[in-house]
Amino acid sequence: MQDLDTLIDKTLKDQYPLLFDILVYKIDGLTNKEISKKIKEDYDIQYSIEYISSLWRKKIPKILSDKAKENWIIWHYTE
Repeated sequence: MQDLDTLIDKTLKDQYPLLFDILVYKIDGLTNKEISKKIKEDYDIQYSIEYISSLWRKKIPKILSDKAKENWIIWHYTE
């Protein structure tokens, strides 16, 4: 879990703050409708609830898995 937290902080928090906020909101148990309102308030961007669901199920996991693979390859060839 600590490695996952570190990966999320280094990947999403720095490079994709909007996606990091969506991740935090989802973990906190907010609905997509509530998340959409918070994004509108914080970023002045209007996302549909379907798009937020797509980000949660597809884009966020893909970004994290790609970064984890990259980190592993770098570690593998430098150690």
